Amino acid sequence: VKIREGTFSVDSINIQFFTPRYTLWYLLALLAYQLLIPLVSTDNKRHRIIITGLSVLAGILMGYNEDTANFMGMSRIVCFFPFFLMGYYERDGRYITGIIGKHRTAVRAATAVLFLLLVFITAKYYKVIDSTWLCHTESYHDTDCTWYIRILVYLAAVPGILFLMAWSPEKKIPYISVLGQNTLSVYLLHAPAIVYLKSVDRLHVYDGNLPVIFISSLLMTVFFSWKGFNKILRRVRI
Repeated sequence: VKIREGTFSVDSINIQFFTPRYTLWYLLALLAYQLLIPLVSTDNKRHRIIITGLSVLAGILMGYNEDTANFMGMSRIVCFFPFFLMGYYERDGRYITGIIGKHRTAVRAATAVLFLLLVFITAKYYKVIDSTWLCHTESYHDTDCTWYIRILVYLAAVPGILFLMAWSPEKKIPYISVLGQNTLSVYLLHAPAIVYLKSVDRLHVYDGNLPVIFISSLLMTVFFSWKGFNKILRRVRI
């Protein structure tokens, strides 16, 4: 199925049951993580650190496997598993949120500096940075990504996560908080919308036009965060 200038044409149909496209890998990841919870669930802090460390090691080693490609989203599922674990353990352990609660001003200042430094480095070397490094869909053999680049990607994600945790408002903000509660529909539905917009973009207004991209992203967020979309998607229970 192809999209040309806003019209749909069917040249051939290629149905792939084991290769999730766009954001659909996330649904498989949710299923896999839920199945793994009994294996990684522990109240022992030391065990939690070891399990998280092993998950990071697994994510690094996954890059050496040339056979995964995008089969069942396995590469992404393994590589993003450490972030799931950190969030899962943080939920009841409150390791980071406890520190933020006690030293909010200092933590906000430190995370702001780290985040701005990350933005500066990204802006300076954006021509060198390959977006596939962040997606974790390809092996080291298929891209110029290496094991140490993957480690740097893991480390670079930490300031962004800490920044969001430290600067998230403690009280609800009218309307904005509602948008933040319906992120599943935004995440799953934005990819098809982007594919369609690119197909009808005859004037190439999206090519490097940051204001247009920003406004379009904002409008899609508002539109897809409608509760109706969220209710429909959540009927698929995992």
